[in-house]
Formats: sequence, C-alpha cells, structure tokens
Amino acid sequence: MFADLCGKESSSREGGIDVCPNVGHHSLFRALQGAGVFSFEPNPAAMDLLRKKTAANPALLIHPIQKGLSDREDCLALPIVYHANLGTASLEKAVVSRSVMVEVYCGDHMEVIRHTKLI
Repeated sequence: MFADLCGKESSSREGGIDVCPNVGHHSLFRALQGAGVFSFEPNPAAMDLLRKKTAANPALLIHPIQKGLSDREDCLALPIVYHANLGTASLEKAVVSRSVMVEVYCGDHMEVIRHTKLI
C-alpha cells in the first residue's frame, strides 16, 4: 500500500505517522516490522487503549501523542457517540451523546516529527 501511495518501495524500517489510529492496530503492525511510528490520537478513550497497547510492547517504537492533526493549531470539540465503535468519533458535526475538547496541531509545524529519529 505504501508503494502504491508513494510510488516507491518501502524499507520495513521506515518510520511513519498514524493519524487517528484509534487503538493502534496499524501502528502496531508497522512497529512490528521495525519502524518507528508517531500515533496522533485525540480521542481520550482510544488514547487510553493505545497507551496500554504501547506499554504492553515496550520494545516497539510507537510514540502515542494525544493530539489531532489539522490544517491549523486549535482546540476543537470532538463529538463522541456512546455505544459505538471508538473510531466513530469525528471532528465533523454529528448527532452525538457528548463532546470533548481536544488539541489539534498543524502537521506542517510539528517539530517533534521533523527532529526526532524514528529508528
């Protein structure tokens, strides 16, 4: 899939960014291949499970960051739907049970990504 998207072959150790990884299945998959992964998850419930998964696999290079990525830095309402898959949370307006305020960063300004060695 990486090769299809980027038009090149990927080394199994290339790092990556997982945007809204939910509980981190794709982050875990890439980390098991030896890659470092920054996982940006704004949903507090999903982040809790992602951190538990990361703690259970300390040798893997998964860096959970409880922030969303956007085209600007802001604090936005994240609608949460009760009794639904954690992945149903969205920054888009929806019929919700509650909302939580989450920080979002502009992906182009994330110094932590530009200056951190993933592998």
